[in-house]
Amino acid sequence: MKTKILNFGLLLLFEVFLSTATMAQQMAHKANATRAFDLTPAGSNDNTLSGISDTDIPATTVSHNYRDVNMDRYITLTVTNGEDISLDLAADAANTPVKIVSGDEVHDVTIGINWTGYTDYRAGATTMTIYGDIREFDCSDNGDKITGLDASQNTALTCLLCYDNQLESLDVSHNTALTDLSCVNNQLTSLDVSGATALKTLGCFGNPFTTEAVDNIFCSLPERDASDKGILYILNNTSDDNYDNVIASNKQNAINKNWNVWYWDDYNGSLNNTDIPTTTGDYECSSGISDMAADNVELYPNPVHDVLHIELSENNFGVELYNMFGQKVLHVQNEREISVSKLASGIYMLKITTEKGIYSRKIVKE
Repeated sequence: MKTKILNFGLLLLFEVFLSTATMAQQMAHKANATRAFDLTPAGSNDNTLSGISDTDIPATTVSHNYRDVNMDRYITLTVTNGEDISLDLAADAANTPVKIVSGDEVHDVTIGINWTGYTDYRAGATTMTIYGDIREFDCSDNGDKITGLDASQNTALTCLLCYDNQLESLDVSHNTALTDLSCVNNQLTSLDVSGATALKTLGCFGNPFTTEAVDNIFCSLPERDASDKGILYILNNTSDDNYDNVIASNKQNAINKNWNVWYWDDYNGSLNNTDIPTTTGDYECSSGISDMAADNVELYPNPVHDVLHIELSENNFGVELYNMFGQKVLHVQNEREISVSKLASGIYMLKITTEKGIYSRKIVKE
């Protein structure tokens, strides 16, 4: 039985049944039927056999409030053609129209503010796009039938559940209203939550993250208030395949942003909602790099206009330069004179990697 990960609350099942009589009433409501269903009734221009050609039907008595599907707001999945994709949806408001399109397969449904319950929709292509004012979206438990997810065109999305699929990367940096995200048990190697400023609960264990990727997640978390801390489930339990990579990271970066870094432990295990052990890494978000001092390093001039000179005792070293957004703008090997003339003025972080460690220092480009 499917269970909503992260204890998001009891799911209320909401089913929409339209009887034949109700459909007939809807089609008879002449002011709205063509717009709502995008249909032109068969024979609408040929009434010569009826004897009532070019005359109005009687006044209708049933009132409906039809709404158009919001085609500017959507989520796109990468799916397996020909397979049934299980989705559970909730909308901003009652009676919200939703259109699900995958090749020649088109599904029109009406949903409300409560979860609809899992429903299968056949994929007619390698993508499936879900249009409409969807507030909560669950595509979990589809396994290898879902390998990609793009929610960037639904910035009002508040809840995204996509666990137990085969996603390799996920970017929710555009989803500024997102509060709850569960992407556990995928194949994620990267997760970008940098723009999800409302995020409060994140489950992402069960993915093959490197230590660097884990540190990037910690650093991209939004700042929470101390009285309303975020919850990050980064490990299920001590048997996680990714346990060593997580322990080698620096969870203090998440703690500094008022996030609890916890075990999930299958929700009801003894470790559930308890702190993971002290981590051993020293990655610092402010610099974007580990801050281990190298021996006998001298940089000049600083501020620099054209050429930055590096003096150090090592013969084998790498030099990287990062802007203040954490983007790498330069990478050279074993060069002691670094041209920075083409870089924009501003503050940069220099990283020198040697066999003895990593040296970092801020430099100013004039």
